[in-house]
Amino acid sequence: MKKVVFLSLIGLVSYSPYFVNSSEYGGKWTDEGIREYSLRYIENTKERFAQRALRLSEVIDFPILVSYRPLTENQQEVYEKFLADRISDGDRERLFRLLLSILEEARVELAEAENRAYPLWEKLPKEEREKLTSVTAEVYGTELVATNLGVVLDNSPSMLPYLEQVRAEVGKSFPLAHFREAAGSGLHQRGFYESGEYLTVDDSWFYGQLSLSESNPFDSKWHQSKIYERFQPHYRQVKLERDPLAALMGLITLQGVDTIYWFCDFEDDIEDEALEMLATAIEDYEVKFYVHSSNRRPDRDLVEVIEKSEGEVIRKRIR
Repeated sequence: MKKVVFLSLIGLVSYSPYFVNSSEYGGKWTDEGIREYSLRYIENTKERFAQRALRLSEVIDFPILVSYRPLTENQQEVYEKFLADRISDGDRERLFRLLLSILEEARVELAEAENRAYPLWEKLPKEEREKLTSVTAEVYGTELVATNLGVVLDNSPSMLPYLEQVRAEVGKSFPLAHFREAAGSGLHQRGFYESGEYLTVDDSWFYGQLSLSESNPFDSKWHQSKIYERFQPHYRQVKLERDPLAALMGLITLQGVDTIYWFCDFEDDIEDEALEMLATAIEDYEVKFYVHSSNRRPDRDLVEVIEKSEGEVIRKRIR
């Protein structure tokens, strides 16, 4: 029988970055969509693990091989049916739980190695970080002052035509800005119930970009804390890619920006709890918050957060 190793799928599936079939855009999940997003989650997770393992060997000569529990012959047969979209819902859910448990085992092994590596990195000689200079410039007619600018762009289908122009407008004055993309303009806390207790999921790591000269690469804050079997991978991947709150929080808490520019249309709901979390972070880290709406004016509560930060609402139309 031909063997299929579930974590060696590069080349089997071609991904469309704007593949739309989830309920978030008014559609319904198809077998093809579930497969595509699930494989994207698995491959992306595997790639992150490989990068982390490589960093262990390159940065402090602490080599580790990320290993994955092999599938049995029966499990491989089920997996092949999944790849061919010839699987029942029940078998697919059981397969997902298996695959996620295998990924979690590898994550735990990798995290344990990083915990041992953390103090070793702290003892290494560090290059002195070049100090950033403050830049004052106009962006669509509004003056922005930033030493370390973070930018979040809404890459939902209706906003895509504007993004290249916005990147160019911001980049000409702030070439070192941290650009992130997250679909939608809604702010929502991600969470789940565990033994009757509601636990919040912090996905800011997904939008973090580690710089070895600035932070210990083996700090757990840069990585996903746990892979839960209850989170089906296609849903998980969609929620990671479409989480503006995580992108904003990642820029603040991981990238250490002092100013944020958020470009979106404000067509989606904003939860009170999520806005409170963002407002607290903006205040605690002393971040100026600018939002640029391509359509609706932000809700009053969000405007209050913006004004309190000494930022502004930008209303310039982009054509």
